Amino acid sequence: MIVTIRQGTPADLANVVTHYGPGDTPWDPFGDLVRLQGIPLEGLVIAEMDGEYAGFLYWFMGENPWFDTGTEKFAYINEIHVVKEYQRQGIGRKLLNYTLEQLKEKNIGPTYISTTERNIVARHLYEDAGFREFSRSIHYKLE
Repeated sequence: MIVTIRQGTPADLANVVTHYGPGDTPWDPFGDLVRLQGIPLEGLVIAEMDGEYAGFLYWFMGENPWFDTGTEKFAYINEIHVVKEYQRQGIGRKLLNYTLEQLKEKNIGPTYISTTERNIVARHLYEDAGFREFSRSIHYKLE
């Protein structure tokens, strides 16, 4: 099986929406084709397995993050999603490594990514790539 990682194009957006589903917030662009068409494609990275869509990663560039004062320019990896049938085959790792190499070439600055405490697979992936935990968020619930 041949895995290809490449820059995303407008032709990839329908696959991203179909794979991602409706999203869980009203501002989530990945579940709506019209909203997704409005994001900068510079940050869209696509994975294919033997020419078939297998997943995506999306990152964006920002300045002066509220969560890490003193940082000026940064990159934030917003989403990594691999189609269920292609999971556990190293595709997420390839998407991440490709993106980190691209960001290094752009000399953007620090790169951030987040996940839930219980997502052990993602945490191992990020730590293996060199990411280190530097803060935690507290979520509250009122019923």
